[in-house]
Amino acid sequence: MNNVIKSFFEMAKERGDSPCAHFKHEGKWRTISWFKMADRVKRLAAYLKKQGIQKGDRIVILAKTSLDWTIADCAILACGAICVPIYTSLTKDAVEKIIKDALPVLAFVGSDNRFSLSVRTISFHDVSNLISISPEEIEDVEKMVDSLLPNDVATYVYTSGTTGEQKGVTLTHKNLYAEILAAIDAFRFLPDEIGLMCLPFAHVLGRMIQFYQLSVGCQSAYAESIERLASNYLEVRPHFVCGVPRM
Repeated sequence: MNNVIKSFFEMAKERGDSPCAHFKHEGKWRTISWFKMADRVKRLAAYLKKQGIQKGDRIVILAKTSLDWTIADCAILACGAICVPIYTSLTKDAVEKIIKDALPVLAFVGSDNRFSLSVRTISFHDVSNLISISPEEIEDVEKMVDSLLPNDVATYVYTSGTTGEQKGVTLTHKNLYAEILAAIDAFRFLPDEIGLMCLPFAHVLGRMIQFYQLSVGCQSAYAESIERLASNYLEVRPHFVCGVPRM
C-alpha cells in the first residue's frame, strides 16, 4: 500500500464507531471513535486545501503530543503537503532556523506556544470545530489520498539539536509505511488493547508508533505530560507503551 493515511482511512471504515483514541479533557478521559477521528482528519485536510495549501507545501507542527497533533499530522499528509514537526523544547532561534530551512507556509501551534513565529500560525483550538466543509470537499481529500505516490515526500524530520545544529531528514510515504510493516513483524496488538502515547511526535519513533496504531486498529491514549505520566499509567492501564530511558 505504501500510504499510511490510506491505511488509516481503511481501518476507520472497518472499525467504525468503536474506540480509536482516548484523551484527557477538563480532567476527564474522553474517547473518540475511528469514524469521528477519520472525519476530523478529512475536514481539516479539506480546510487546508481551501486555504490554498498545495501538494508539496511544508507545514510546521510546534506542539506537545496530543490527539490534535495526530489529527493535524494526518490532515497535512492527506492533502499532499509535507509535515515538519518541531520540538517544543527548542529555543526561538533554533525554531526559526528550522523554519528558515524548511520554508513552511503555515504552522500549527498548541495552546502552550511560547513564540511569535515568522510564518502564519493556526492554533489547534481555532480548527477544532470545522463544520463548513461540503461532502464534495471531503471526497476531494479522499481522491488526493488515493493519488499519493510511494516516493512523494511526507515529512522532514529534524534532529533534536543535542548533538549539534539541527539537521533535517526527508522521509517519503514509502519510508513511513516501511516502518509500520517492520513494527507489525515485531508485535501485534488487538482492537481492544491500548497503547499510551507519551514520546514527542517531533521524534520519528513517536510518529512511527502513532501511525502503527492507526494502521493496525488498536487504540491509543495520549499522556497529559511527562510530569503526569505516572498518574496516566494508573488511569489508562495501557497494554503497551513506547518509552525511552528518561521514563
